[in-house]
Amino acid sequence: MSVLSVETKKITELTSTMDITDNDLVIVELVNGGTRKMVYGDLMVAIKQSLLGGDDSVLTTANISDIQTEDGTKVSASSLIKSMNDLGIVMFREQKASYGYFGIEQDIDELVDWVRAGAWDKFAIGDYIIDTRTTGEKVIWEVADKNGYLHCGDTPLEKNHILLVSRDCFNDKQSYNTDNTNAGGFAGSAMPDKLIVEKNTFSAKLRGYMTEIRRMENNKGAWSWATREICLPSIVELIGYGGFADQYAGGPICHSLALFTGGNAHLMKGSGFNKAIEERTVYWAQDPSGYDTIRFCSISNSGYSYSLGANNPSGVAPLIVLS
Repeated sequence: MSVLSVETKKITELTSTMDITDNDLVIVELVNGGTRKMVYGDLMVAIKQSLLGGDDSVLTTANISDIQTEDGTKVSASSLIKSMNDLGIVMFREQKASYGYFGIEQDIDELVDWVRAGAWDKFAIGDYIIDTRTTGEKVIWEVADKNGYLHCGDTPLEKNHILLVSRDCFNDKQSYNTDNTNAGGFAGSAMPDKLIVEKNTFSAKLRGYMTEIRRMENNKGAWSWATREICLPSIVELIGYGGFADQYAGGPICHSLALFTGGNAHLMKGSGFNKAIEERTVYWAQDPSGYDTIRFCSISNSGYSYSLGANNPSGVAPLIVLS
């Protein structure tokens, strides 16, 4: 009995194969009747070109109805593509943050919900909230790090959180003390109490999300753990190394916060909302200088590591943690 040729068989009657090369012919049955032939290699070229998109593409996202997941459920293609696009935008914002890009404003309630859920892909480093203090002063709080203190501290912080630092310094300047001494460091100065006074003017909503953390603080030639709800960033958290501080440069982490890693865009600060008072301001870090008995570390108005006598009124750009 002779073997039937392709021409005498319906396509549905042909035996399936996975063993095919670029030069093999593919028989195509047209919707409106009839058949055509095509080299398999040419078919693959056409498919790849379609996947790239463009005016000549024939396979686009519009052709995909849904995506089946491993658990058997289906996700609509449009939802999947939007999710992927949103993630790409957040990643792009985060990548640009420390190189001079200023993020987008977020709603504080939604932001904290994302933090608690660990939804880190919903917002970027450099995104911010705006809080209005009871004094009427507005403050832009930037996301400086995500889970930056996770597992840190002598009593570890074990919940999702974000670190916020004010984009610019508050309207009013502060000195560490009037005695012009750095004895006892941050803990031994008047600064912690001054920052608590500042904190008490924040909106009730912001204060409701603030979290106490354990920080390792430089006490001038010594160190100790302290519980803080508001503080100044350590010099290491700002610039990534000890600057003018001694070997006890503080903070529970030993690297600059993510917002300050790539450059000086967010490290340089003015004072007042949107720099209304000063375009560039010298502001305090948390560590006492290791080189004398009167100075504390700071960031200069030109963006480099600096130090000032403790009785000098200078800018404050506090650090807080939300969870």
